[in-house]
Amino acid sequence: MSFHENEMLPDDTELTAFKRLKPKGFPSPANDYQESGIDLNKLLVGKAASTYFLRVEGDSMIEAQIYDGDLLIVDSSQIAGHGDVVIAAVDGEYKVRNLVEHPRLSLVAMDPAYRPIYINDATPLHIFGVVTYIISPAASRRNVRPG
Repeated sequence: MSFHENEMLPDDTELTAFKRLKPKGFPSPANDYQESGIDLNKLLVGKAASTYFLRVEGDSMIEAQIYDGDLLIVDSSQIAGHGDVVIAAVDGEYKVRNLVEHPRLSLVAMDPAYRPIYINDATPLHIFGVVTYIISPAASRRNVRPG
């Protein structure tokens, strides 16, 4: 997993946004009017000073649709709770896992090939931050219907 500090887009960078996008086609500017631009920093970065970007390495979270190579946006100022996807340090290694608080405190991968990591005095837990967004190429989410 590689860490990247928040490198914000220039303040005047806005992307074009459309009011509505119909799933069966691209919106026609003649039919739908254009909204004001989208500022990705405002949309994806809550607190710039506590936001980091991490590149996923591995397949431990595939059932949560987090794939190798995805970019995670992580807020280290958020307090993690039950069910959050977190970045946690365990035995000196950073891991992406679901935080489970009950019935037993653990970090759970979203792939049955990986065992849960149970937290106790012998296995201290340090949560680096909560995953707030997952950015992945559309090609990694291809779903083709049979027939």
